[in-house]
Order: sequence, then structure tokens, then C-alpha cells
Amino acid sequence: MIFYKSWAIFLLILSIEGINPMLKQTIEYTSPLDAIVELAKRLQVYESRYGMSSESFFDQYHKGLLADDIAYVEWSNDYRHYLALRRELEDKLRHAA
Repeated sequence: MIFYKSWAIFLLILSIEGINPMLKQTIEYTSPLDAIVELAKRLQVYESRYGMSSESFFDQYHKGLLADDIAYVEWSNDYRHYLALRRELEDKLRHAA
């Protein structure tokens, strides 16, 4: 998950060897633009891996059509954060104009 201000990035790293299977790493950004760029990169990786857009995935996932796999949970969280940051940036741009 990526956070800006009150947001933070939590990356779940799954160990292939089974040692310490879930390790969290926090990355903080100083601007919403930096955070949204990182999220867009992460979403692109998921989209390439699973062959569908984040929007399509999110719709199917929340309708219960996909399993609760850890990768899907992370993808869903990343997409939610992306949408929230995008709305925040769009609001700021509207008020600046």
C-alpha cells in the first residue's frame, strides 16, 4: 500500500524458501505525484502478469469472481490507493484553476 502524508507503502515480500513468509517494508513519499507514479508502475506489473486492466480486475474481485489470493489482495489495495491519490490530485488541480 502506498501512502502520501498519512499514506505509506507496505510491500509484502513472500520468501521462496518459506523463511519469514511475510515481511513488510514501508516506503514514504514526500509528494502525492511520486506516490501515484510508483503505484502506476506497480499496477502495470499486475496488469502484465494477469493480462487484465486494474479496473477490470477490481470489478471482478469485488464481485467475488476471483480468489482471495495474496497477490489479488495487494493489487486491490494498490488500486484503491491509486484511485484515492488520483482523486486528491484532481481536486487540487480543480482548485488551482
